[in-house]
Amino acid sequence: MSVRRYYSQRLGSNQRRLNLAQIRRLFYLLYSKLCDSGFFDELYGTHCNDNDYDTRGTVGQSAESFFLLKLRKDNLCPVFDCHEKYTEEDLFDVIELLYDHVSKRYDAGMRHSWCECGGCGAKYEKVEGQTEFRREMNSLLADYGDGFELLVTGEIVRTANPGMNALLRGAIPKYDPKNVEKRVEAAIRKFRSGRSTFDDRRAAVRDLADVLEYLRADLKKVVVKKDEDTLFRIANEFGVRHHTPNQQVDYDPELWLGWMFYFYLSTYHVVIRTIKRQQDDGITVVGHSST
Repeated sequence: MSVRRYYSQRLGSNQRRLNLAQIRRLFYLLYSKLCDSGFFDELYGTHCNDNDYDTRGTVGQSAESFFLLKLRKDNLCPVFDCHEKYTEEDLFDVIELLYDHVSKRYDAGMRHSWCECGGCGAKYEKVEGQTEFRREMNSLLADYGDGFELLVTGEIVRTANPGMNALLRGAIPKYDPKNVEKRVEAAIRKFRSGRSTFDDRRAAVRDLADVLEYLRADLKKVVVKKDEDTLFRIANEFGVRHHTPNQQVDYDPELWLGWMFYFYLSTYHVVIRTIKRQQDDGITVVGHSST
């Protein structure tokens, strides 16, 4: 998603990232605007002032209980009262929940004379509501911390490093669904999760290295011995796969774990495509099992 950047941001002199207090405040601003526009009428229900009649929403009798049921947490609703105390995890939970239930009111229904009530019999469009909600939230999430993104699936993940979006969003090359593709997909989810810790991201790097280890017999057919040794030395000697006194762990994990992850992921893509090309050319590749 393209976010409008103003002069100082384009110039590079404004490099400020949003902190938690700031994104909470801006989230509340956008949430209030969407509420005023009827994006959560279907979720919370509406009140007809003319007939003094309530239309019950998805939350049922209690919005607080609905949030507790879905998120297993108290004190997250009403958003207007609780948002200032949200932790990062609370905020992301609420954004994901709201995304699941946002909808755009496109038919205002019966309009009554008193207080311009227009909610009775209204109709809603979920996909349009989610699209607009996602666009609004991503304008904030992109500038918070190290950068986050609300996917169309409704999950908040870490923003990919510049130039890596195509690698993450591209189809995983088909080779061995059980032992390869599913493990690679799980590693990507683990690494990009909005709640991932350094240990989680280190585990994701280890998982990709393990996939390449599983492919090692085939790998020998497409890379030279020196490159193969270097490929595994990175994981084996930098505190990713082993825990020994001679491990090199004095590095910035935020920077280098990302580099290792994308290095292994891109290597996987190249290796699988090269193996499949050799197979298509009639060259036998030893060690592959599709079971």
